[in-house]
Formats: sequence, structure tokens, C-alpha cells
Amino acid sequence: MKNNFPLAQFKLDNTGKSPALFSNKEIPKIDDKILSKLKIFSKNNDNCNVRICLHKSKKKNLHSMIVLLNKKNKSIIHVHKDIDEVYQILEGKLKINVFKKKKKITSYILSKKRNLIFRMNSGIVHQTQPLTSFVIFSENRSKSKLR
Repeated sequence: MKNNFPLAQFKLDNTGKSPALFSNKEIPKIDDKILSKLKIFSKNNDNCNVRICLHKSKKKNLHSMIVLLNKKNKSIIHVHKDIDEVYQILEGKLKINVFKKKKKITSYILSKKRNLIFRMNSGIVHQTQPLTSFVIFSENRSKSKLR
């Protein structure tokens, strides 16, 4: 995997469904330079989906990520039984399909101009599909039930 991110700032983790870059900074910030590097990373690695994790570890209850999804990649229908999600579009357009009993019941189009922020409660079967060649969004997830 080709990594164009400075190792002093980000640690690459390939153990998930897509590459994750964990910030090494105590107070991480994302700017246009970082978003450009994210696009280059995806392009240099067969247009893979990739994310920057602003949380320190996978064990944290709150996961804050900057996600790049590429339209060329397969989008699966899935559900998070105990995780709420909030999406905020940074670049591109995203379609979220919602299903009930394996049948699509509605779709939402998200962009910077339309439905900029979107919340998905736990237990909702859904699918995320980029409508542009790629979409970049902020995604925040937290467990909805305390253990």
C-alpha cells in the first residue's frame, strides 16, 4: 500500500474493511491539504475507500472519521445494531438508501448544498452510495446502548 501521509502525523492501519489513518496528534485537525492527501492516497491505491480516524483507538466509544468512498467500489447493504451515525458532507454527493425487510423504502441525497448533515439511528438497514466519482464526509459514530 502506498502511503503519502507523513508517518510523524498518521499511523496506517490495514486491519479493517478499508485502510485507516490514525492521527498521532493530541489535537488533530483536518484542512484542505489533508483532504488532498486523502484523495491522492485513494488514487495511488486502486481508488480504495479510505478514512482518517480522529479517535485514538478502535476501542473508543466515539469514533470520529473523515471518510472517502469511491464510486467504483461495491456498496453493501448493512445495519449497525447498537451504533448511531452522523454524516456531514465535505465534498461530493452521497445517496443513502434505507431498507425494510430487504425492500428499499426511501433514499436521501446528501451534498454540501442539500442535506449537509444526516443522522442514522441504530438498527436501520441502509446502504451508502457515492453519486459523484468520490465523496468525502465526516462520520461520527457512538454506541447507542451502554454496556
